[in-house]
Amino acid sequence: MVPCQSILQVSLGVAMDFSDQPPMMNFPLAEPVWLGNIKHDRLVLKHYCFDPHMAPEGKSALSIWCAADPDYWHWLWKDKTRYRQHKDEVVEIVIDALDRRFPGLGEAVEVVDVATPVTYERYTGNWRGAFAGWALTNRKMSMMMGKGMDKTLPGLANFHMIGHWVEPGGNVELSCASGRDVIKDICHERGLPFALEE
Repeated sequence: MVPCQSILQVSLGVAMDFSDQPPMMNFPLAEPVWLGNIKHDRLVLKHYCFDPHMAPEGKSALSIWCAADPDYWHWLWKDKTRYRQHKDEVVEIVIDALDRRFPGLGEAVEVVDVATPVTYERYTGNWRGAFAGWALTNRKMSMMMGKGMDKTLPGLANFHMIGHWVEPGGNVELSCASGRDVIKDICHERGLPFALEE
């Protein structure tokens, strides 16, 4: 299986309503931009207007994910001032690119957050700052549709693994479900009933 790629995420809170837009858009840029040390000719934008708790009425929470080089961001991290300046530059570039697509967005930005591979690694311990365990491949899709990955190790009794490395698709939700599924497996092994509390 192929590990998931490290990402750079720019999150914005804007005083604009995106509810009339598709919830995820992948669009070309008029001119390519450098985010970190990777050149991008497209941006993928997600908004969360489907959930009224994500932003006040008339406003939107947006996120932009793109490929990132964890080695480059770790190199920047050695000089915290340079690292923060580079994150600020990324925000300016992303906002400018989005403003060209959605005129007025630049003036509507109220909240900004940037997560680099270093951020993901520091807060989650994820390998090389990836946001999930395994990349989406045909093999992974087959596992997701089938029984999944084995959560035990040969020769090691009473041991079960949970988390994004043993769940095809490996995101936060699946990691939580991984714990539930292991408890279900243990109950089955011991002949105990398994029931979810409602």
